[in-house]
Amino acid sequence: VAGWRYSLAECAATGNSGNLRASYTNIAGTTVTAFSQRVREIFSIRPFMVMPDGNSGGFALPVTFSMPETPVAVEALPENTLLQERLTTLARSMQLKMDWQEVSNSFTDEDGNTIQPPWKEYDLQILTTLPAHQVAEHFSEPSVRFISVTRQLEEGRFRYQFTGKYYVQ
Repeated sequence: VAGWRYSLAECAATGNSGNLRASYTNIAGTTVTAFSQRVREIFSIRPFMVMPDGNSGGFALPVTFSMPETPVAVEALPENTLLQERLTTLARSMQLKMDWQEVSNSFTDEDGNTIQPPWKEYDLQILTTLPAHQVAEHFSEPSVRFISVTRQLEEGRFRYQFTGKYYVQ
């Protein structure tokens, strides 16, 4: 945009809405004013600038997501070992770096009692150089929910990071 170099984009969700944020770096011969004007022309929004240097900036756009009308029933959740086998097979076949960690999903009610839901919850992270749409089209697991996707330019290549959760029996 106006000669500024793309550096990072992130799309993060909270419920049915989210934010798409793109960051750019000022390169020699470009100006903050030109970048700001061009972003306004293209997106009809005001960009943000990192001050006082003005060497980086970007913009954020709101996004909405359609959620399933009916939630996945606990009984329909896969067993942990089966889902982990499918995720591992996918990671190996697509050369994805994948990691997951179980997290506590218990909570305390108004009376101070600890409630343990009848499912397990895991944080999930995927790192890859494959474009986001190529990775996403291979996910048909209703118990996997992505919270954010980040695309970063490193050494002339895009790197993608997916973060999310999965739920199992």
